[in-house]
Amino acid sequence: MRWPVVVGSIILLLVVGVGAHGQESDPVEGVTDQDQIQIGRGNDGSETEAEDGADALDDKTVEAVNQLLLGSRFTTAPPQGRKGQLNRFRFENEQTTFSFGGAIWANYSFQSWKSSDEGKKRGLNFDNLRLAFDGSYGEHLLFSAQYRVYSYTRALHHAWFGFRWRDSNQIELGISQVPFGLLPFATNSFWFGLGYYVGMEDDYDAGVKWFHNRGPWDLHLAYYINEEYNDATNLNRYSVDIVRDGDQQNEEINQFNARLAYTFGEGTESSSEFGISGEIGQLDNLTTDRMGEHWQAAVHYSGRYGGWNPEVQIARYEYSPENPPGIDDRLVLMGNLTSTRLVAAKGTVVNLNIRRFWDVSWGPFKKFNAYINYSHQF
Repeated sequence: MRWPVVVGSIILLLVVGVGAHGQESDPVEGVTDQDQIQIGRGNDGSETEAEDGADALDDKTVEAVNQLLLGSRFTTAPPQGRKGQLNRFRFENEQTTFSFGGAIWANYSFQSWKSSDEGKKRGLNFDNLRLAFDGSYGEHLLFSAQYRVYSYTRALHHAWFGFRWRDSNQIELGISQVPFGLLPFATNSFWFGLGYYVGMEDDYDAGVKWFHNRGPWDLHLAYYINEEYNDATNLNRYSVDIVRDGDQQNEEINQFNARLAYTFGEGTESSSEFGISGEIGQLDNLTTDRMGEHWQAAVHYSGRYGGWNPEVQIARYEYSPENPPGIDDRLVLMGNLTSTRLVAAKGTVVNLNIRRFWDVSWGPFKKFNAYINYSHQF
């Protein structure tokens, strides 16, 4: 059995965006007034202070800038600390919010299982560059997208437009995260868990998703017409999906998802979330022109007790393809990030996690966490 041993991981975050607030909006958390620059006129009609040298501009130029940026601020938002969250610059006024963020991931690792002909066992490696765009218009319209460049490929992570109302309902149309099990991740590790490699963790597909929150209750309902690219031969994808290659010609379509969770102690320092999830969809085989099916279900628990975060998830999945004679139905082809692998068509995956995290002030580092993740498939 091969056991990866990772002795270090470095995440280098680059701030590459602009952020701002309108006069009546709340400031970005962690950003002081000294960090903000405002150009234009205040709500009372008075002119705000200009930076040195602005008086050298002609009146028409100053007025044009004032009209363009009336009541707007540019700010820098601090990093958030969990994998997938980025440093951002924000622009915001009374109507529009836009943020542009990014990150560079690099890892130092020791991989004990590698033989001499498979490459170096240890070293510092570039993992990926991330570019993220998020924004909203008015009180209801919003959008989000992220693109990733790896050393060996590139992939669209997600891209959706949304509509939000009553602060408790949100609809996302486009490529969004499939609501299933522990969210946003079922593990804490850079390597993810076994569920990720069979399409049950951090999966993104193309369709429509509705989220509703009422106090301690969270409800997700979603319909995905196909995997993210509508092209199961394209392996330049972040998510693990059923893919087509050679005599394996299945692809995912018409998928329905539902997730319901309840949090005891919502809003306190000691909370416990319990939830159930379900998924059902079709497998279109392009060789036989027949429809197979797939389904998966899970129960999960996530606790937050001060700095401790225990998690448990038990999930079952089954793929039932309509393959031509000679193709083993006990295996399905899955792939992502330029690679493919045959996996068991049926299985149960168990995740057991325990994490401890601390708030720190070590220069650019704001959080430190240690964890043990265990996953088993049978």
